[in-house]
Amino acid sequence: MTIRQSVTTCIRKYFTFSGRATRSEYAPFAFISGGLLIILTAIFVRYIYSPKFYANPLGYDEVLPWFITLSLANLVLFIPFLSATWRRLHDAGHNGWWMGCFLMLGLGLCIPPALNFFCIVETLPLNEFGKYLIVSFIALVPLSLPIIKYLCDKSQEGTNEFGPDPNEPDRHSRSHRH
Repeated sequence: MTIRQSVTTCIRKYFTFSGRATRSEYAPFAFISGGLLIILTAIFVRYIYSPKFYANPLGYDEVLPWFITLSLANLVLFIPFLSATWRRLHDAGHNGWWMGCFLMLGLGLCIPPALNFFCIVETLPLNEFGKYLIVSFIALVPLSLPIIKYLCDKSQEGTNEFGPDPNEPDRHSRSHRH
């Protein structure tokens, strides 16, 4: 499967959480969508923690376009990323609920910028945010290790409890060839 086919397949299966996704379907889409979301989030966080934002924390004029861009990117990419990951876990023979470990890691790393942006808590100095981020990362990374291993597992051969093997040709079409 090409990179283009992978991306179009995962976008086309926007809300499809059933079935299976091979590594060749999942990996290119995951790297592209995940990378894009990380870059947009980093830019957004950089704006929130910039000295210019500290000088005028109520001046959302510069941050709002990035917030809207990040929100739209999340809307377009996050759900297909989640569903493709869910199907990839199914392909390796694991329950999709393992995705919860990954989501906990992401939420743990996103809480300080979100609280800061919406002024729920007092603005954290950059060094305090850095400490929180490092502690969150160290505490939450072990939760992501099983899912990373599961996402790298080979596909289960044959039909499993989540559906037929996507690597096998369709049996129905094979029987009509003879």
